Amino acid sequence: MSDLSEESYRINDRERMGRVLMGNNRGMGVAFRAAIAAGVDWFIPAHVRGGNLDVLRRARLVVSFAWILIVLAIFYSVFLIWMNNPICIAGFMMAISVALLALYIIRQTGSVVMAGNLLIVAFFGVLTFLACRFGGYGSLALPWYAAVPVVALSTAGRRSAVFWLVVTSSSLAAFYVLDYTGYPFPSDLTPHHYKLMTMLAWIGLIVYMFALALLYEVAKSQALLELESKNLALKELNEAIKAANRAKSEFLANMSHEIRTPMTAILGFSEILMESELDHEQLDAATTIKQNGEYLIGIINDILDLSKIEAGKLEVEHVQCSPCQVISDVASLMRVRANAKNLSLQIDYDGPIPQSIQSDPTRLRQILINLTGNAIKFTEVGRVRLVARLLDAECDEPKMQFEVVDSGIGVTEEQIAKLFKPFQQADTSTTRKFGGTGLGLAICKRLAGKLGGDISVKSTVGKGSTFTVTIGTGPLDGVKLLDCPSEAQLPAHSDRKPAAPKIKLDCRVLLAEDGPDNQRLIAFLLKKAGAEVVVADNGRIAYDLALAARDEGTPFDVILMDIQMPVMDGYEATAKLRKAGYTGPIIALTAHAMSTARDKCLNAGCNDYTTKPIDHKKLISVVAEYASGQGLLKSGDIPVS
Repeated sequence: MSDLSEESYRINDRERMGRVLMGNNRGMGVAFRAAIAAGVDWFIPAHVRGGNLDVLRRARLVVSFAWILIVLAIFYSVFLIWMNNPICIAGFMMAISVALLALYIIRQTGSVVMAGNLLIVAFFGVLTFLACRFGGYGSLALPWYAAVPVVALSTAGRRSAVFWLVVTSSSLAAFYVLDYTGYPFPSDLTPHHYKLMTMLAWIGLIVYMFALALLYEVAKSQALLELESKNLALKELNEAIKAANRAKSEFLANMSHEIRTPMTAILGFSEILMESELDHEQLDAATTIKQNGEYLIGIINDILDLSKIEAGKLEVEHVQCSPCQVISDVASLMRVRANAKNLSLQIDYDGPIPQSIQSDPTRLRQILINLTGNAIKFTEVGRVRLVARLLDAECDEPKMQFEVVDSGIGVTEEQIAKLFKPFQQADTSTTRKFGGTGLGLAICKRLAGKLGGDISVKSTVGKGSTFTVTIGTGPLDGVKLLDCPSEAQLPAHSDRKPAAPKIKLDCRVLLAEDGPDNQRLIAFLLKKAGAEVVVADNGRIAYDLALAARDEGTPFDVILMDIQMPVMDGYEATAKLRKAGYTGPIIALTAHAMSTARDKCLNAGCNDYTTKPIDHKKLISVVAEYASGQGLLKSGDIPVS
């Protein structure tokens, strides 16, 4: 190895050793400060440590100054004992007692101001006493007066510091006056001892400066604590955001439940109508109700996964579809609402319209239904227009534009800024008067973006609003343009009625359901299939009826248990029945469509689970299965719906 290499190695070795020693020293310094901070914090009660950071900082300074005063008093008392000066020793002992009292007060009560003021009184009192005993104006104790307002500022606040500045200044002026008038201040020290005390005074000042440096380190530790507190606050904020997201998910689940519950009656009774004697128009109307109801259920299922939409992971199709057919579907559904309010729903085509475009008809339909539905909802008098036009037909990226124009209440510029944010509406009075979740426009804007366009709005308060949607059409090469398009006709519905369920029931069923419409629907379907049905309005009644029938020797063959009911819900009623030894089959009926709902029902003691809206054929099939005893062997192993 060359001499240069050996020298470089030795230099690097020394540098490594130096870094190790510095690291060790730094670690020892951190440990030393941590030990001091722990010792100081022992005197501070928990409610102060966990409270306001400024109060905690003052509390730490009070404790630190108390110990400084005790140390200095002991330091000088040792020398005063040697000098045989019992009077001054008594003064120091009193200062130590007051400092200990301040520590006791802050330990027991956490009263920082009281303890700080006691500390300042003791500090000022000892200095004044020593000045009087050591020669008055010429006493070495007087320069320490400058420390009194500093201590007051640090421990008791600015007002206290000003007060003690006035007191010390007045006291110093009094010493000057008394000395000038020749007042004979005593001197308890010999000249030799006086020189010694001079040296000790300087030592005391050095100790005091060291103490200030120590307090500075404590302040740095406090800054680290504040930083940790901020980090904790950020962590809590993150947890709050997660809680808000959970609350949103819960809201969506509850919204889904509240919509699915009436949809059970809508779809169920529409099926009953379709099975009755209807003419062609009536059957067409009932079929339209059912189709649109099923469509709405599909949309609800999509809304449940709002987090997926917000994360930009929602997938859309780009298939051949007819914009005229989509508009026709929207008009078919929305005219019922418009007619109910005596409003005119007008469909206009501004110029030639492509016969087909590349887009997602389901999502486009969802956007137009939402916008048209809002227009009808917020319009009391006048009309609603849906206008379609082709933009940039000659460009590489043509677009379809849809305008929904109403003569309703309108919104302000400030309200427009909030329209497309989730869970927000123009104002709270809108929610109270018109209802709604505030989700629709936010979802529509995201969907429009996915379809290659956007949504904008212009509005005048009291005169109406115009919502404009653009979407991409895809290439239009070879696509026929319709010069005079009209609303496409919905396909004719078959006159053939669905076949009635073949299964016949011969059993007693207890139906626990709080909704009157769903009671009528489900009871009607079961009775039509041959079952005897007893209805309970809530879980408590169902629990009592089930146990009473069992004890009388006439148990129900099947219990259909709605989950969300007043007084006692389905989970609790089922659990109590199982606890009471009830072994009969219980089938959960729930409008909750979350993936965890099935497991929760089975864990509560249900044998099986089915969702609302109900497929009445499946419902009758599963009731027949459990009433015959065959379903008990599966006990929830196979999902019903």
